Amino acid sequence: MGYFDGLTDAAFKKNDRGDTVFYPWGIFGNGYILDSEETGKSIKSTLKRLYIIVFSIFFIILFLQSFAGIFLHLSILISLPIIYLGWHVVTIKRITSGLATTKEKLRFSESLSNSAKSHNLLTLYLLLIASLVLSASGFLMLSAGDIVWGAFTMLLFGYGVIVIGKMIRVKKKTF
Repeated sequence: MGYFDGLTDAAFKKNDRGDTVFYPWGIFGNGYILDSEETGKSIKSTLKRLYIIVFSIFFIILFLQSFAGIFLHLSILISLPIIYLGWHVVTIKRITSGLATTKEKLRFSESLSNSAKSHNLLTLYLLLIASLVLSASGFLMLSAGDIVWGAFTMLLFGYGVIVIGKMIRVKKKTF
């Protein structure tokens, strides 16, 4: 399984009756009981495609801004996440239309465990190393006087270190 499969699988779990339940808003919303295996495959494929598109756009913008010296106007940078959120909401409404809902919540530990099971252990270690390096870069930003971005970078990637560390523990338990 690939990286995007791990991201996608975090939004699914089996309930007590053995039904697969999809949680489009993760731990923050209700789940949708899937009516067939084909529905599950279709939803996973759609989510995976959304993630690939978003990551691709993010890295293109990162490249343009960092290496090519092409700076996008702030209004574009602010509008892109808003456009994506609208697109995501419409897509979720479309793919969950007609599915029964459940009040049973997805716990963070379940989401983490499902994601860890689908990630390759090597990928998790590489993500851990990248998060450690990026968190350390936030410390360097802080020491250079860039308080806001340094703190933001440290907190974001420091949180990533914790989450990925937990995923590695879960993954090692399943071996």
